[in-house]
Amino acid sequence: MLQTVVKIDRIQNLSDARYCSAMGVEYLGFSIDSNTIDESFLFFKSISEWVAGVQFVLEVSCFEESIASEPVEIIESTNKEVLSQYMQKGKKTILSIPLLKAVKSQNHGLYSYIKLTEIEPHMFQDYRDELIEISRHTEIWVEVTNINSDQVVDITKIDYIKGITISGGTEPKPGFKDYDELSEIFEALEDLNE
Repeated sequence: MLQTVVKIDRIQNLSDARYCSAMGVEYLGFSIDSNTIDESFLFFKSISEWVAGVQFVLEVSCFEESIASEPVEIIESTNKEVLSQYMQKGKKTILSIPLLKAVKSQNHGLYSYIKLTEIEPHMFQDYRDELIEISRHTEIWVEVTNINSDQVVDITKIDYIKGITISGGTEPKPGFKDYDELSEIFEALEDLNE
């Protein structure tokens, strides 16, 4: 069992969705492109039928009544106004925001979760007090990119970090994907308390 919350961003194929679900990931994110909403949503629906035991997150850039009426509970966006509209429809929200903007902004408690992006390792210490204050109002998740499993474990040991997000990847052809990097991270997250 993974010892921290994990969300996979921008799921692009069934293999990622099924692998991550089987490994104990709690959230799978699907990008809903504002230019191809119907196609994006159809892709999400077709993949979501094949996985169980996870919560789905729709990653959006605009408000769509058709999305708001769907039973998906969580919406993610970089746009606060868009999230506000979804909150009015009873959705939980994830504000995706660069760390430097997050520590300078207010009203973090409006959102169910804050996903910090554009992070340098030193920032966790440099902005510790500000991040602790944010964590008093909402859960903080951290987008992890270009780092190894040891660095991921170090991030999850920070007391005010409640979860991580990792981008899904492309698949050269159906059924052929290398999961070595993800597997290494998941294994490290399973071993956290040992």
